[in-house]
Amino acid sequence: MEPDMAMSMLHKMKDCGHPVQVIHADNDSTTSSTLKLDFPGIQKKDDKNHIKKGISKKLYALAAKWKELRSQSSVIPYLVRCFMYTLSRAKTSDDVQEGLSQIVPHVFGEHEMCTDWCSFKRDTPNFRFKHLTNGQPLKEDGVRRALEEMVETYKKRAGQLVTLGSTQPNENFNFIVSSKAPKNRFVYFL
Repeated sequence: MEPDMAMSMLHKMKDCGHPVQVIHADNDSTTSSTLKLDFPGIQKKDDKNHIKKGISKKLYALAAKWKELRSQSSVIPYLVRCFMYTLSRAKTSDDVQEGLSQIVPHVFGEHEMCTDWCSFKRDTPNFRFKHLTNGQPLKEDGVRRALEEMVETYKKRAGQLVTLGSTQPNENFNFIVSSKAPKNRFVYFL
């Protein structure tokens, strides 16, 4: 149903003289591939909320294997913030790749690549990680390799991760409609 609705909306927009060149959507490949049939030049960008959920899910999966990621409840949320901050600041795909490349060295205490966002540069003698165990950087080589592999998968998709949009308004509208007219019960009008 979603691909059909998206196709219909894009055709109506085009017919009204407002062709759509970019869509922001989740990673549902069915909708994207359906739209490419009639709109081959359309560009698909990812939704920031789905990206954030995907990053969190991958980190929690890594935490099942690596104790260092689960040693304190704030480690994974901190890593998610690092990823999302990088993506929110990026203006080009090169910015995405550069920013993502800074995350792993930063959390392992190597600040040479860090820029103005890292407080190590502003106050080196007093620097402590607020959200890592005992204020210390991560140490395990296995965790580092796993995080570097994760970063590489996102760097390959850098073009889609620039200027992330949000499908939140659509999700909110769908929730309101479903609360007033749920699919799973009949509504009788007198």
